[in-house]
Amino acid sequence: DEPGFNAAPILTNEIPENNTEYDIYFDPAFVFDTIPYLSITCTDTEGDNMSVHWFSNSSGSWVKFAQNSSILNETATQPLTNWTTFGIWYYWSVNVSDSKNWTNATYRFMISANIAPAEVGAGWLLVSLPINETVSKFDVRVINETQNYTWQEAVDNTIILMFLYNWSVEFQNYQSASHFVPYEGYWIYLYDLSYELWVSTESVSYNASIIAGGSGGNGFVYQLLFGALFLMIGLFIPFRKKNHIDKK
Repeated sequence: DEPGFNAAPILTNEIPENNTEYDIYFDPAFVFDTIPYLSITCTDTEGDNMSVHWFSNSSGSWVKFAQNSSILNETATQPLTNWTTFGIWYYWSVNVSDSKNWTNATYRFMISANIAPAEVGAGWLLVSLPINETVSKFDVRVINETQNYTWQEAVDNTIILMFLYNWSVEFQNYQSASHFVPYEGYWIYLYDLSYELWVSTESVSYNASIIAGGSGGNGFVYQLLFGALFLMIGLFIPFRKKNHIDKK
């Protein structure tokens, strides 16, 4: 190196990866498990100590929210917080200095909105999936603010009943089903009202909405008396392009 020259810190291996769109349905660990933080690997070729200053624009303007002091060729991390809105790009920036030179880099990521929750209550409920895709119940996620379960995991944890039922026009009775078929109504039983049902759609032209309705726990026999009416509602509700839930 030239006399008096000091190389700037080098930044690599940012997490979340820059310009990446994460689908929470296919990458649930992104929010709940394996990546609850921002991280960046900082390297100084001269072995100088570095400080890392973190900035975010989650509030609409750039704000410094954290600092790592005196790091030496290592990965710096900070908790990932306040970023819970789907479908928008979030920008974060780091300024790394070794007191003689500095490097700044800005990154962005998105949590995909190509999913839709059904806000449901405890008890027997009628739900409809008005998209042109057939969805296995085992592809439905059952989540709340801290947990993200597969259907089977939710069953094992006594959150939801394994079975779902729909009305057979041919046999004039309720029968067990394994898949949600577009525009048909299905009875499910949810033990815990703090959970929601999430589903992903492969079509870019849809934001899937699960239409949810039911008694909120008045009992399956009672619901059988009104099943035909609820099913008619479920079958004839028009498709709505939005990613929140209509609850009847």
